[in-house]
Amino acid sequence: MEFTPGWSVGWFFVPIMNLFKPYQAVREIYHASDPEADAESWRQPEAPSFITMWWGLWIITNILGNFEMRTVFSDDQGTLIAGAWLGAFNSLLAIPATLLALRVVKEIHGRQESKATVARMS
Repeated sequence: MEFTPGWSVGWFFVPIMNLFKPYQAVREIYHASDPEADAESWRQPEAPSFITMWWGLWIITNILGNFEMRTVFSDDQGTLIAGAWLGAFNSLLAIPATLLALRVVKEIHGRQESKATVARMS
């Protein structure tokens, strides 16, 4: 595999790279966890749509959260109100993002459990 466990987490903290490397790491972990994959067939370029949707929402909520945080420092009441609305909208987007993140973890965990069972039976 290209991504070590440490870098699968570490890429979240590297500017610019944190926009795409964690997604690539999760996609790689998902495919490598396929119980039916052999040493080469797990290298699939496409991720399931729920992983792509999770990552897209993750990026969007982080960008909106950054904009929202900047409105807090304004003296303009209109900007503060817009920031509050932006925060509310961002919180609503965080709900499906969280549900998709839970699905990503559940799917990978299930695949790894199945793969471990297959390995024990071999």
